[in-house]
Amino acid sequence: MTVVACSTGSSGRPLGSGDSGGGTGGGAGIGTGTATGTNTGGIIVTGTGTGGAPGTGGSSGGNASDGGLSIPGGEITAVGGPKVVVNGVAKTVQLTATVNGTPVTGTWTTSDTTVGSVGADGVFHANGLVGGTVEVTILVGRGQITTTITVDVDIIDNPTMVPAAAQTSLIAGGPADPTFKFLYPFDGTVFPRGLPAPVLQFGDGITVTGVAAGSADGGIVPNTANGTYLKITTSHFSYQQFGPGGTPVRVLIPEPGWKGATLSAGPNDPMTVAVSKQTGTAITGPVTEHWRIARGALKGFIYYSTYKSPLLPNDPVTNTGGGILRIRPGSTTPEIVRKGCIVCHSVSANGSVLTAAIGPDLSNPTSGDAVNLSIATPTPTPRGTPTNIGQQYAFAGLTPDGSLALTNGNPSGLPPLVPHGLLNDYQTILVNTATGAPVASKVGACNCCQRVKLGRFSFKAPQML
Repeated sequence: MTVVACSTGSSGRPLGSGDSGGGTGGGAGIGTGTATGTNTGGIIVTGTGTGGAPGTGGSSGGNASDGGLSIPGGEITAVGGPKVVVNGVAKTVQLTATVNGTPVTGTWTTSDTTVGSVGADGVFHANGLVGGTVEVTILVGRGQITTTITVDVDIIDNPTMVPAAAQTSLIAGGPADPTFKFLYPFDGTVFPRGLPAPVLQFGDGITVTGVAAGSADGGIVPNTANGTYLKITTSHFSYQQFGPGGTPVRVLIPEPGWKGATLSAGPNDPMTVAVSKQTGTAITGPVTEHWRIARGALKGFIYYSTYKSPLLPNDPVTNTGGGILRIRPGSTTPEIVRKGCIVCHSVSANGSVLTAAIGPDLSNPTSGDAVNLSIATPTPTPRGTPTNIGQQYAFAGLTPDGSLALTNGNPSGLPPLVPHGLLNDYQTILVNTATGAPVASKVGACNCCQRVKLGRFSFKAPQML
């Protein structure tokens, strides 16, 4: 029995699936389907099928996808099997496509080239750093054959040549020490892709094990960790590193490994990070955190304050220094935006306006201003004259375009009743950032919002939060 089925895919290739040819009465046979594509026009696809749900209007010959109908009897085999294990080094695997045991040729494609790609010769290339599953397809005429390749990354890194016995001890771990804990990053952090690897920083405790050399009074010195063990795991990815210790304990993740980990993690895959340390013969840890990796890359600049950066060092005599730095997406080199006691700042959502409180020193700002930011250069341009509202521009809430600022209100008093660096009694006001002049509003009209702390506006509409 001959049946007809019509379907349209976005690429103009036939879509749909159906039972094997043979009609509604069952039985083996040949199914013939007609599919109309928006780009290719009408074509006839014929094939024998072994299963599938009935298509509209009858049965089609085999399973169909946007790339064409699957070829009955088609198979893709990989030398060594469909599971590929890599250790940080690129690896190739020969693939062979057959139909009923006879080799065929065609055009190879993969569903995710970050995991692996296939050349015209049918060789699958895994880059050695990114794990995951990838669909490999060969288009043969108007049909296709598809298989799934799994790439698992298992990297063991030992740059300081930690002995095997010490490795075994670090992997086994030891008793917990509440003073040995993550200081940075925070548990639950969400990292976008494309950022440099974070430096893992720890509170490493003060386990005293020795006497200071040459100490007449027998003074004791803090312990120094002489080895660390890092393990990062996520879906189809494992990275282990045996590294040096130190005080304080800091662990560096190599950039290739970090990139591989972030590209391997799916949207629902937690990244588990565990660190142990060894001091003498004592093992502590592991301490563990769980992070998430966002699928997208960060597109905007990061602006941040500094008090003691080598670019803007602090002068302890005058209590001056510091400033505002920024980092471009994908860069590891900061750019100086503003120097001096201009640190308590806000940036508008569209990245065009920065407001900040101004010195003269790091103890208590006395004025504030707004500047226009530029992608091309880190040096801002004046947006208006400095305002006389003093500390209120510190951490002001900006509208998405930066045209208005909701200033910080401040009660009279001293820390901890007020934030560090903010003194005197101020009421919250709405300010035009181009002129520094107050704007008439309902802010402060009631007792509930006369002194707003860290006010913010909705990103989609200029509504105060």
